Parts: sequence; C-alpha cells; structure tokens
Amino acid sequence: MIKIGKIVGSFGIKGELKLFPYTNDLEMFFDFDELYFLSKSSTYNKLVINNIRLHKNMFLLTVEGITTIEEGQYLIEKDIFIEESSLPELNPEESYVFQLIDCQVYSAEGEYLGLIKDVFSNGAHDIYVVEHEGQEILIPIIPEVLISKDITNKIVTLKVLPGLLD
Repeated sequence: MIKIGKIVGSFGIKGELKLFPYTNDLEMFFDFDELYFLSKSSTYNKLVINNIRLHKNMFLLTVEGITTIEEGQYLIEKDIFIEESSLPELNPEESYVFQLIDCQVYSAEGEYLGLIKDVFSNGAHDIYVVEHEGQEILIPIIPEVLISKDITNKIVTLKVLPGLLD
C-alpha cells in the first residue's frame, strides 16, 4: 500500500471529509474508486468513494456509509493509502518518491554517500535528503548531478559538485 494523503478534518454537516494530498499529481485522485486507511488492528479498511472534488488544494470526499459529520470523525488524522497497482504509470526516467526512499547513493567514483531519506521539490527541481555520516545532506537533482537511477536495485549515482558534502 502507498500513502497518498491524510484526512485532516470534516467539511459541512453531511459527512464530507477533507483529504490533504501527499502528491503534486492531483488529477490522479479523480481516477480512484476506493481508498484505504489503517485500522487500530493494523489492517487496511476500504473506503468506497461516492464523490470527490477539489477545494482549495485539498479534496473533499464523500464515502459510502458516512452521511453525517459524526460518522466521519474516526477518520480524522488517518493516513490514506491506495494499492500500488492503482498508481498511474510513469515515463521510464520518472519515479515515485516511495521508490527512492532508502535507495543507496554513490558518487560517480563509487564512494558510498548514504541513503535517501526524503525527497521534496523547491519549485525548480527535486531535492534528495541523504543521510550521510550521521547528518542529512540536501542534494539538488539537476542534470549536472544525477547520473543514474536504478530503482530495481535501489541505487542512485550522482556527480558530487564541489562543496556539496562540506
């Protein structure tokens, strides 16, 4: 299962839920018929979507079985998941963040730099957060830096620019 968002509140009195998305690809949410949340017993429970709409960079959704504000309260602060097979296919050079997490990072010279712990965007390009010798280093993923990504073997190779590890 892949975490794609979080229920952050309710909207109105008819059981609509506010879903904060963890992705920039908001259009994919309209393709989902069902979402999942993790119960206290660590099992995934299905939410069947009746309606979903975008409202101020969040989604408002109605789900089967929830018709009042009170009925949806147990879902607030729950992470929301989809099955990995539900993700849209990417171009070969693209990857999902979850695929990059825990990838081993090496320099072009073969030096081990650490593991990717997070990925975020600064608007211009992605930034890999790499745990390196007990510290986090931020690596801008620009064409001069990224040499290769092997998602299958979880290995990323980078050109280390001067000052990057200082």
